[in-house]
Amino acid sequence: MSNGLKSLSHLPEVDIKRLRERKLLEAELLTLAKQVRNFGQLRDRFLAEGGDANAYYRKIQARRLQILAMLKSKEPHTSSVERIPRVPIFPGSPPRSNPSSAPATIIRPPFGTSGYVQMAPASEGVNVVPQGQFPISGEIVTVPGSYPGAIGFQGSLSVGPEETTGAVDPTINYFWLHNWTYLVPFPAPAVTSYFTYSFDVYAQADVLYQGLDGMVMSFVSVGETATLTTGENVVANIDAGWPLMQDLDQSGPSYNGHYGEIDGSVTVQRSFMVTGGHVPGVAIVVGAVGALAMMSNVNFAFAGQTSGIDIGSGYDFGHVAYSYDPEIVAK
Repeated sequence: MSNGLKSLSHLPEVDIKRLRERKLLEAELLTLAKQVRNFGQLRDRFLAEGGDANAYYRKIQARRLQILAMLKSKEPHTSSVERIPRVPIFPGSPPRSNPSSAPATIIRPPFGTSGYVQMAPASEGVNVVPQGQFPISGEIVTVPGSYPGAIGFQGSLSVGPEETTGAVDPTINYFWLHNWTYLVPFPAPAVTSYFTYSFDVYAQADVLYQGLDGMVMSFVSVGETATLTTGENVVANIDAGWPLMQDLDQSGPSYNGHYGEIDGSVTVQRSFMVTGGHVPGVAIVVGAVGALAMMSNVNFAFAGQTSGIDIGSGYDFGHVAYSYDPEIVAK
């Protein structure tokens, strides 16, 4: 741990208060987009049961517009990083001058530095179990024993009823969510520098599925601060991607539409300015989402296997890469 962090009486925490609702809305929006793409199949189902497919399509589009409006009202706040204007100096170009002063003197700082930071074990975030018209069972639970930077999870999720005499509604209305948080401090730079961090997120799920409709997803969000400060939590308010987004009715390389393994990944890389001697920090939140329609169920583990979300940089499992590019200052 760097000397800058030793001065903190306790490490700040990750603030995910606003994240839960936003991710549930985003997950629902993804399921609606999926149903629009596959509406031919839904139309055939409605026709077979004597339903009104056009009315259902209008319902999907109306809900989609409603969610977009809600998400716009909940757009993430600007992250709490210290924005410092940079003075671009290009090789071979003359220094910029101020008309009211002498020509600028270019101060060239030391070369930049780079390295990796080892992540601590994940902390539990929130666990969401849906409510609705039909009987619901199961939740996404953490499997203990994972190494830092890795999370294991499993769950047997189900929506009833087993049988129905009424109309079948294929709407994906039931959303399970579980997330986990990390707070990653970095060494302080010697001088004001352009700080870049990067990591890869790999998500994998072993799936056993049957039912009307469903999706499995995972997400990653981040929060940033240029100065970790006692009593100031780091707000995770930056969407960083969905490493996993699988339509459970569609087959894949290792999944046949009912049984198999699905996976995906995203790379996260971001930069901001950090004042010399200050300790920057990055909050990382990863989560798993299960989404089902009525009369559907999905199991996220089978044959002793565990689903999971892993973070690393290159071949360094459980590490986040970083670099400092010292600012070139004109005086």
